Amino acid sequence: MLISTMIDNLPNEILMIILGFLSISDIWSVRLVSVKFAMLSFDNVLWKHLIKRDNYNSPLVLRIDGVQISIRLPDERWEECYYRRANKKREHSNRLKSLYSLTMAGKAANPTESSFT
Repeated sequence: MLISTMIDNLPNEILMIILGFLSISDIWSVRLVSVKFAMLSFDNVLWKHLIKRDNYNSPLVLRIDGVQISIRLPDERWEECYYRRANKKREHSNRLKSLYSLTMAGKAANPTESSFT
């Protein structure tokens, strides 16, 4: 009880920094700890940081005169943006794996013969 009270007394800025180091599944778990943690875990500032941390900002980023601007759809929360970009990255990775396995299957079906006589 004492540790919980001490953590709840930390400023929100410090807690946000701590949350920024957690995995997504840990952030989901933190939501169950207290109302304060639930509120912080839904904060757009946290999810904007996680998008950058996990390198999901590349598909929807504009750079104008050296200034980087993250783009999201109107009325979209950064958490939703994170999941949408994570899914796109996962789909791209799965496509690459499929192409690789098709290539390897094709090589196994048609092995090239070389003569070393």
